[in-house]
Amino acid sequence: MPGTPPGPPVQWDKAEDPDDVQPGYGYVPADTAHHEEIFFYHTDHLGSTSYITDAKANVAQFDAYLPYGELLVDEHSSTEEMPYKFNGKEFDEETGLYYYGARYMNPKTSLWYGVDALIENYPTIGSYIYCSSNPVVFIDPDGNKKVVVTGGADAHNKYEMNFVNASKIQLDKYLKRAGSLEEISWLIFGVGYSQEQKQEIAKWANNRGVSFKFLDTAEQLVNELNSSSQSNDKLTEVSMFSHGTASNVSFGFGQHGDRNSTNYSNKDNLTEATLNKTPLQSSAFAKGGRIDLYSCNSGTPLKYEETEFKTEKELRYTTRHAPSLVTLMGRQSKTIVRGFVGRSDYTPVAQGLLPKPGGTGGSYSPHVRGKNVS
Repeated sequence: MPGTPPGPPVQWDKAEDPDDVQPGYGYVPADTAHHEEIFFYHTDHLGSTSYITDAKANVAQFDAYLPYGELLVDEHSSTEEMPYKFNGKEFDEETGLYYYGARYMNPKTSLWYGVDALIENYPTIGSYIYCSSNPVVFIDPDGNKKVVVTGGADAHNKYEMNFVNASKIQLDKYLKRAGSLEEISWLIFGVGYSQEQKQEIAKWANNRGVSFKFLDTAEQLVNELNSSSQSNDKLTEVSMFSHGTASNVSFGFGQHGDRNSTNYSNKDNLTEATLNKTPLQSSAFAKGGRIDLYSCNSGTPLKYEETEFKTEKELRYTTRHAPSLVTLMGRQSKTIVRGFVGRSDYTPVAQGLLPKPGGTGGSYSPHVRGKNVS
């Protein structure tokens, strides 16, 4: 289909009728006018063609592969040769290469022909290596990706690895879901972490085939996200774990000066000013994409920190209609953006669960007179 990464055709038809192509998983051979001769692809967990059957469910072709796509078995009961094989990509018999849209891959050498255009984002992975050398689990569909963003060490609480541990839970969820076929990236603000802790983070990511990068500034983060606008890999989900207030996602909270510093003008904190200077680009995000902010007051309206509302209805009305970081990020990225009104609660992380709303009231949180709401 025009504008999409190469893959198995949804239908083959006569060359003079290309507009007849319709979404589905079958095709009509190009050398016949009998449309009842339809074949269907049956794929494995990597999207590779295993069986091809005719309209009566008879097996017309069976393919099996070595880990990187080299054909181990290629059996036919039909004169038709279907070229869409490993990962559902087109196999060129003349060159022995698979075409993925951005690059060609050689299944015999397990290498790409061409440097990864985003190699600077993944310094620990070779620019010609296919799927982090783990082709049994991952594919590179030239499709979309998910990103987890982790704030600096949690200097405000006794569990300084709070944000790292929450990020690992989310990354594992991404890997286990169907979306694990997509590219998964981990961006970590390095402030406050020891060299030993950074090495542990790197080891964990490498063991799971997750690309990672340490960041220093919020502007760097926005540029990393926006880099997807130049790629076929659009962002489907972004999750951010850190401290925060209504005025910022504070990836460097307490890491400058006093341990409990509330100076939010630091370069590693994502603020309204940062987003106005370096906006999120909607072209970097997939249609229906989502950003989840697991920081305190990320959904609280700007300038309403510690505000006392007379009723819960008044608080909810203000939340819906007053500007916030959530609404600003949503307007720029044209995605769904979700955040907490009030505190975030990271205690579930110890049980392997994601943070949850922690209620209103307390430092930097709005509240309803005589009442806390979650």
